[in-house]
Amino acid sequence: MPTLPSVIESDALVPDQVMGYVSVTSQGGTSLLEGHDLSDSAPYEGSSQDQSAADHAADACGLQVVAESPLGRSVVGPAAAFEELTGGRVVPLERLCHTRANRRQ
Repeated sequence: MPTLPSVIESDALVPDQVMGYVSVTSQGGTSLLEGHDLSDSAPYEGSSQDQSAADHAADACGLQVVAESPLGRSVVGPAAAFEELTGGRVVPLERLCHTRANRRQ
């Protein structure tokens, strides 16, 4: 039986404000996402200098820090600011969560 694609590009407009996350370079050189022992966050935390650099990079692109931790920053701003920071492109996507009869796909 054929299945619907789980993610497709959307015709929706990108919102005026986008929320995202800016990682801080870890002192241990390994991302939390690549870590194996997560019982201690210290090896994944950025130094105060790296945290300051992350704040500056976000601010320089026009992103506003709305929450912070030694691991990273939650930021909000226009899509163009994220594109400038990452060199990527912000596109709206649609993700299939439920199908007919409320069955998970």
